[in-house]
Amino acid sequence: MQPIIGLDFGNFNSFVCYIKDFDIDTRKGGTVHDLLSPQLQNGIPSVYFYSRQRGVRCGENGMNTGAKPVQNRLRYLKRYLDKSNVLDGKTILY
Repeated sequence: MQPIIGLDFGNFNSFVCYIKDFDIDTRKGGTVHDLLSPQLQNGIPSVYFYSRQRGVRCGENGMNTGAKPVQNRLRYLKRYLDKSNVLDGKTILY
């Protein structure tokens, strides 16, 4: 059986895992495998950054010092779902 991918898209952090050997009929059982590296045990920051010069950066890369100016950064992405924003002159729709 194909593994099932799970994504918890949160306001502050997001998490991703997969479940192997899941019983599709009962929706029970299986083994959960965390896909986050040990450095990200608190989750992947829900951050999106766009710049014409630097391109798109998400998660940790969207938070680092190269992701400037901060006006081009959206944090707490879940709040922006189904809304459009202008970052560095480009309209972004979530």
